Amino acid sequence: MQVIETFQTYYYGGIYSDTYEEFSDGGPKCAAALSNQFRITVSAISATINILIIYLAWNKIKNSRELDLKLVKNVKPSLFEKLIGYLCFATYIVMASYKYYTRRGIFMHNPCHYVLLFSGILLTTEKTKVKAVIFISYMRWLFGPITAIIFPVTNGMVLAWEEEFFWIEHYLAAFVGPLCLIVCGRYGFFKMSFWELLVHQYFGFAIHILYMRFIMVPQSMLTWANLNFTLCHPESDPLIPLIGDYYFYLADHYLNMASFLTVLFQITASGIIMAPVYLFKSVFKKKQD
Repeated sequence: MQVIETFQTYYYGGIYSDTYEEFSDGGPKCAAALSNQFRITVSAISATINILIIYLAWNKIKNSRELDLKLVKNVKPSLFEKLIGYLCFATYIVMASYKYYTRRGIFMHNPCHYVLLFSGILLTTEKTKVKAVIFISYMRWLFGPITAIIFPVTNGMVLAWEEEFFWIEHYLAAFVGPLCLIVCGRYGFFKMSFWELLVHQYFGFAIHILYMRFIMVPQSMLTWANLNFTLCHPESDPLIPLIGDYYFYLADHYLNMASFLTVLFQITASGIIMAPVYLFKSVFKKKQD
């Protein structure tokens, strides 16, 4: 019993107490914002829809260019990719240490941390078809760290360098990791029709929603920890005054749009980064001819 109590203490014991409660982190007031019946009903409807989306999209996904390993010159990561990947792992370990030390370890389940973790995995390991599917979904999770940069929630970060590592983590996850994966050439085969891009989008984001509905919502209800705002609304969300409690379902749609815009940004940014390289190759080839 002592082991279980110790685990509970470090897992979510620092989120709220009789004398402290931050609404955006969780606690009784946050838990009372929505009824559990509403949470379960909305989650069940949302999960059913997104399981159907994954089922319908799979035929397109399994024939995606991203899964065609013949298009990849070298499936193994470069030294540069590995260095960035190890930096992602190191930052993840530091953030986990902060969370558990402040007795808020449960927040390591928030998607931003997993984006950083999967950045490290994809950057340091050989590309396979399974990892290509992970990459397709991973790209649709990137809106999370970008949203956290635009609307940061840094309350409760009281330890030395904790807030600084928050920014390091989110910039690594939002920009450095994914752009490195695309620019280095092993991932990011985006030459496809707009329709195919939409199929990839709905498939990848559906996995994100299932993670929220099956993993985050039950834990939030059991612990009163506001994991990725699955217990109560984010105070920084500008749409809350307009949609109120219905954010719990509508977020599936407007965050999907934010996710799609993030993917388009990553494609554009990687193209801009690579433009000088393509130009140099073109000029060099003409000189050779």
